[in-house]
Amino acid sequence: MKHYFIVLALFIPFHLFGQLEQRIQLNATPAHKWEVGTHIGHLFIAGDIPFNPGFAGGIHVRRSLDYIFSFRIDANYGFMEGERFNATNQFRTNWFSTTLQGLISLNNLKWDEPTRRTNIYVFLGGGFNQFSVEQQPNGGTKGINVKNANSPILDTGGGISIRVNENMNIGIDHKFGSLFSKYADRIDGFENKGFRDITNYTSVRLNFNIGKKDKSEPLYWVNPLQSIISNIVELKERPVFIPKDSDGDGVIDIFDLEPDTPLGARVDTRGVTLDSDEDGIPDYKDKEPYSPPNHEYDDEGVATKPIYITEEEVDRKIREQLEMLPLFFPNIHFKTSQFEIRATEIPKLKHIADLLNLNSNLKLAVIGYTDQKGAEHFNDLLSYNRAEAVINYLVTEKNIRRERLILIWKGDKDTMVTDKDESYMNRRVEFKIANDTMENMEKPKRKIGNQY
Repeated sequence: MKHYFIVLALFIPFHLFGQLEQRIQLNATPAHKWEVGTHIGHLFIAGDIPFNPGFAGGIHVRRSLDYIFSFRIDANYGFMEGERFNATNQFRTNWFSTTLQGLISLNNLKWDEPTRRTNIYVFLGGGFNQFSVEQQPNGGTKGINVKNANSPILDTGGGISIRVNENMNIGIDHKFGSLFSKYADRIDGFENKGFRDITNYTSVRLNFNIGKKDKSEPLYWVNPLQSIISNIVELKERPVFIPKDSDGDGVIDIFDLEPDTPLGARVDTRGVTLDSDEDGIPDYKDKEPYSPPNHEYDDEGVATKPIYITEEEVDRKIREQLEMLPLFFPNIHFKTSQFEIRATEIPKLKHIADLLNLNSNLKLAVIGYTDQKGAEHFNDLLSYNRAEAVINYLVTEKNIRRERLILIWKGDKDTMVTDKDESYMNRRVEFKIANDTMENMEKPKRKIGNQY
């Protein structure tokens, strides 16, 4: 019968701990270890009869809920002795109890150290108790024998633990136990109506922290602000990335091959000053930036005497230009969650229109993208709107035929920067030379709930 109560008393609190840990997930606190320990000490009764020193021992398991509150399963077994009527009657009480206790770490209200050297705590709990009392009379009045009495018990007390290292601590603990049944005043084998016997257990405890190495000590040893302080220090140590564009040409310095471009000069996607007619004079200095090909040019970039070349040379040059076109296709960037064309992107779109005008057989795929912030169906629609806005601009403002542009949207897929949050580089529209297999994609349907 005793073994049944021991198993039941240990199983129920462990089951409750499992349920509590599943429900109480504090993301702001680090993963932490369990504490297990063993204890021995002095067990005695504060009752109606003078006591002699007794002895008890036991085990416990403790788990933090946060930096101040924790739970402990405490089990102990021992004996208590005493005598009455001038040693004419002696008694011995065999004692077993298991309780589930709630603990409050008092010194964790002070946040001056990263880890605690001591842990001062008080506790309150309840559980199950079983005890037996045997009288050994040497004459005189006999007391009350009790055999395997079962009773609820209330525990209260406090203690202090001293940290040895991150895996071990030692402590001193005292608890008072009070029964709630008809046996409340029979622990010493003598019943005095209107009173109850109080058990006292002063113990020395050897405690160990168990868990994976990457977990912290139980939280009652940790400064509640330490996790936040560590994150702030780590954040301050990270290099600060500022997407600087020194020359204001729309290409940030880390990608700019010409970081000192004159103000207002048009550039390609590498930040290099454009020379659209390849006459050796950059567009911002060229009085005729789109001079006809196969001419001689003066110092101001104006075409003069034509230079005649063969048909084979013309075909070769066209092929070479078409092979180089992807290097000169700029990306069009957008603000977060928007698809309006920004003023800074107008020169890039003019460059695209110029390329299309110079190559009448060229068709481009206009591909819209988003960053990875936001829901998938929202990003799909946003990438479509961005590609459509670019096409509409080229058609209405630059007189490019619509059939030369193929609309493709990819949402938040094929990101340039692997960033789960906002990213300037991912909020873009790209251009690629279209092939015969590419077709305009339909506008993604709006998703309502789990349906479109």
